[in-house]
Amino acid sequence: MRRYINKIAAAGLVLASLLLLGGCRRTEDVSGYVQACLDYRYQKSPEKYCELTGISASQAEKESEELLEKSISGVKELHFSSDEKYSSFTDICRKILKKADYQVGEAQKKHGEQSGYLVTVTYRPLPVEETISAEYDSYLETESIPSDGETLYLGDVLTEVLDSSLEIVEYREEKSLEISVEEQDGRLAIEEEELGRLDDALFGIAEVRDTE
Repeated sequence: MRRYINKIAAAGLVLASLLLLGGCRRTEDVSGYVQACLDYRYQKSPEKYCELTGISASQAEKESEELLEKSISGVKELHFSSDEKYSSFTDICRKILKKADYQVGEAQKKHGEQSGYLVTVTYRPLPVEETISAEYDSYLETESIPSDGETLYLGDVLTEVLDSSLEIVEYREEKSLEISVEEQDGRLAIEEEELGRLDDALFGIAEVRDTE
């Protein structure tokens, strides 16, 4: 069960693929484009995103909320005791995303026949999954879990675990990785797989299989 709840929790931190900026306007500022993607992805600021895509701030906010809801919707299967508890879980996910610590470096043209750019992103990992696992084990040791026949609100448990994890999780040493940015007809795009790699690196998310 622990593996299962950790798998769901980690999945809730990965935004949906519709967040790609494939329709951005022409720009020669590749690093600025990557910065806009990440700032919007991690809910820090939508201004540059709006400038590049031409959408309004209200539309960007609406899309961001819809994408977050889509990405964490699977968590509902864990069951929450109330809508307020689920709303609290959503708020905590926003807080975690905003904790993403990254710096976007200069863009380098790809060599050879490849088109596009490579942009180095320096970041400090926040081991969310590892902390969730440890805190969940601790919770089970100290809290009374409903017996068979009673509703087991694992969503409530997860919310408590995430909330307490935010107080103790610490950044690891700085690392870096390269993000591939594709270019076609003067327009830029980042593949979802590239952003997914950064998600995993930023939050220490690894694939967790429920084999128990």
